[in-house]
Amino acid sequence: MAICPFSSIRRALGLLSVFLAAAGGITAQAQIATTTALDVSPASSATAPLAPRTVVTLTATVMAGATAVSLGKVTFCDTSIPAVPACSGIAVVRTARLTPAGTAIVHIIPGPGAHLVVATYPGDLTFTTSTSPAISLTASAAATTLGLAATPASSTYGEQVMLTATLAPSTIGALTADGEAVDFFADGALLGIGHLASGVATLNTTALSTLTIQTSSTSSRNKKLITFDTDYAVFVLLLFPFIGICRQRKMLPSLPGTTLLVLISLGALIGMMGCGSGEGYFGARPQTLTFTVTGTAGSLSHNASQTATLNLQ
Repeated sequence: MAICPFSSIRRALGLLSVFLAAAGGITAQAQIATTTALDVSPASSATAPLAPRTVVTLTATVMAGATAVSLGKVTFCDTSIPAVPACSGIAVVRTARLTPAGTAIVHIIPGPGAHLVVATYPGDLTFTTSTSPAISLTASAAATTLGLAATPASSTYGEQVMLTATLAPSTIGALTADGEAVDFFADGALLGIGHLASGVATLNTTALSTLTIQTSSTSSRNKKLITFDTDYAVFVLLLFPFIGICRQRKMLPSLPGTTLLVLISLGALIGMMGCGSGEGYFGARPQTLTFTVTGTAGSLSHNASQTATLNLQ
């Protein structure tokens, strides 16, 4: 077996000592500081929100002094989402690679409401991390209408009724309201929840409250009817001339006096009969009355009218 000469070992140890001495003199290079700027186009504010479905361009620029940082990615985040750590989870809007010019660009369609958008550069061994100042981004919601129908339209208490809510529009471009919840209320109380599918949400319920019915009647003619006391007065006036006739017979009545009393009696009788005008007591025409029925349940109200003829004789 060959034995390594002592001189060879000594040479190797010398080379190792030289390498270790050189390594001990190496110091870690400091990272270069960076800055990240963010531009949002078009701009918006709470008083001038973006129209629905507006495409917004986010441009991040990462610089190390006067030098553009061209390696790595930039993450764009919405920091207005509560209870979410900055630039993580659902707060992340989009990521993009840096170009040789030090820019990263993404296009988004913001949802309705106010947002605070930032751009973050994570850094590497050479460059430090940096985050842009937050920029406000506000978009308006699309105008919608919600219709409600019940099937059947009329039901008895306890009968199952299907309530149908229809949202219009339910889609805008690639966005859809499918899966969103619709709350159904009656008299301020929650009946249940339906979920939209193709813009329609339904709920079957038997919990609708009963109607409170009120009735009122109005006459088609503003005619004052003869009262009970007036009836007696008319009959007394009618009988009074005949009483006078009986007294005149006992007192040997004259023909002119008797004739006058008879004429007065006939006049009173003709007045009560109305003489064909339909306004007398015995000649009153049938009256047409309109009855109105009002049904209410909370804030809901429905009216129905019925006409009837009443014979006043």
